[in-house]
Amino acid sequence: MAFACLSLFLFSCDKNDGPRYTEYALPANGNSGISGLVRITETSPAAFSVKVSLTGSKKDTIHTVRIHNGTPENPLNVALTLNTITGTGGPVSGETANITSMKGTDGNSKTFNYDSILKHTAFIRVNFSAFNPDSVLAKGKIGKLN
Repeated sequence: MAFACLSLFLFSCDKNDGPRYTEYALPANGNSGISGLVRITETSPAAFSVKVSLTGSKKDTIHTVRIHNGTPENPLNVALTLNTITGTGGPVSGETANITSMKGTDGNSKTFNYDSILKHTAFIRVNFSAFNPDSVLAKGKIGKLN
């Protein structure tokens, strides 16, 4: 149990060391065999970026990545669609920069920055492709972990 809790929140960096960032584990879903890491970085006082790094991918497949409100156990609506990640057959990553807003649980756009995303209950979900959205490769909590 302690290991599972530690694996959700990996590292946070203080502003004195450069841009603030927080990293979260992105566990494999079922037997997909693909896991990863999510890094949320403050890019300005009003914006943040999200970088998703995967341990593997399906060659020539466009993997879709979304932030959902809620938790993997109790998913709500899609808060934000991130940039897709093109599979190479090996490790890959993709980044969406300068995010300033996302949809709230009510479906309306809300202003978000680095501090507010860390206090928000959400999760990242990486799908096999837009054509197969029910096939989830990896998903993991971000922001408020409770």
